[in-house]
Parts: sequence; C-alpha cells; structure tokens
Amino acid sequence: YDQFMDLVGTPSRSELSVMLDLGRMQEVPPADQVLLETVETMEAYHTLPLNVNLDRYYRPDDGQPIAVIRVDLLQINTPEKPAIVARLVPSNPEAETRVLGEDSFKVFKGTDYRMAQGRLELDPGDYTMTVVVADPVAVQTGIHTSDVEMPDVPKTIRLSDAVWAVDVEPVAYKSLASYDEPFHVGPFRVLPKPDSTYKQGDVVMLFFEVYGAGYPLRATFQLEGLEESGDWVPLGQPSVLEQGAAELAWEVPTNERWPAGDYRVRVEVTDAEDRLVTTQVEFRLALADAS
Repeated sequence: YDQFMDLVGTPSRSELSVMLDLGRMQEVPPADQVLLETVETMEAYHTLPLNVNLDRYYRPDDGQPIAVIRVDLLQINTPEKPAIVARLVPSNPEAETRVLGEDSFKVFKGTDYRMAQGRLELDPGDYTMTVVVADPVAVQTGIHTSDVEMPDVPKTIRLSDAVWAVDVEPVAYKSLASYDEPFHVGPFRVLPKPDSTYKQGDVVMLFFEVYGAGYPLRATFQLEGLEESGDWVPLGQPSVLEQGAAELAWEVPTNERWPAGDYRVRVEVTDAEDRLVTTQVEFRLALADAS
C-alpha cells in the first residue's frame, strides 16, 4: 500500500485529504461544459450559416479586457429565444478555457433586426472561438468557429474595435452606465449591425472608444468614396469633435441620391498631449430596394 501511494504521488493520506478527493469526484460539471467538451461530431437538420463578431473593449476603471460576442439571429426565424453557447479555447495550454452559457446572452429584436449579445472578461491572448446556436422549436442550428485575439491592456493611446451600428444613444441616467450589460458600452446603448452594409436612406453610425489618452480629445472624421479608378476621394469637409470622454460616435444620413458603392471613414484622434492615433473603416451602401 505504501509503495502504491508513493508511486501515484499522493501528497497526503489524511482523512481530510480523502474526503476532499471524494468530494471532487462527485462534482457535476455544468451542462454546457459537458456538451462542448464531449461532443466531437455535430449533426443537425437544416443547419444555417452563422454570422458572429467579437468586439474588444477595456473597462476604464481597472483596464480589464472585455470581449463582446454578438450573433446575428435574423436567419434563425423563430419567436422563441434559441440556446446560444460560446466557447473560447486559448492557444496557451496553461490558460483557462472560457465558456459563456445561454443565460449570458440577451436578444434584441427590431424591424429587420435580431441580434444576440453576451460578454465576458477575457485575459489577453489568442483563442479559438466556437459559437453554437440551437433552436429546437424550428429545428435549426448554426455553428461558427474562428480565431480571435485579445490584445494587451493599452499602455498608450489606442482605439477600440470600430462598430457599425443601427442605433447609438446615451443612457437616461449615469447609474445605468455599464460594461457588463449586453448592448451597453459605458454611458451608451449601442445596437451593432451584423455587417457593414447600409441602404440608401439609412443613417450610417460609427462607434468606438479611446484608451490611454489625456483629455480633452480632438477627433476628425473624413468621409471618402471609392471611384471606379480605385482611388479614394474625400466627400465634403471633415467633421471635428472635441470632448472629454472616451466614447466617440459619428453619424451621417444618406438618401437615394447617394451612389451605391464602397465608402470609408478616416479617423484621427489627438489627445491633450498631442499623441495621435488613426484608423480607417469601410462600409458599403446598397440600393434602397436591395434585400
């Protein structure tokens, strides 16, 4: 017996140690963990493509990285809320696999809009993200897998992921500001688009945050259009915004006279210490009657 205990390397043979081991053996893992870690093959009737995006933010008070997972549910056409589970497996074998259960996702419905969003604190690193959406009522499923990265906490001025949105509005009270509630980014409620395509007559909206900056900020937004020659041409004068907050939102209304095609917005942000950060993001304008 003593030789066996030495071989397995048991640190202690006390009654307390044995009781702790027996307790761990009787623990029941969560259902979503059992599902994602044991199922090797997934088969479903009427499997649909799944449009999933990951937005990265940092909580301003402690710099904690936050991953926001948004899932387009417009093709999952059912009045019931489908079951949504997300799993993020780190490339570092010593890091912890993170699972976001279906109770963590919230669904927002609107005209031609049905989006689910969940979020979690995520340490910097590389991950493989798998999202499964199952709707037993309509017998439909969707599966998405992609590689994602959570960058290190910003040490100098940096922009968050730019988000094309269908609506951006400040919350009614400061107490409602949150980085933990779905569809909220600090003092704003942000309804993101599932893609970067707008229709003629839509209001184009862009939202992002600035990190590691000194205030006030000066942000310049220049709208450009893509010509047939392949050149980007400035459209009108740039918009300039000066403010003392990290959240920046920009919008421009379109109409049927806007040519359908590719556009982009060049953004330059300068802080109080004259540090500059830039980005450019593209969107497409489709005909008003396009599906």
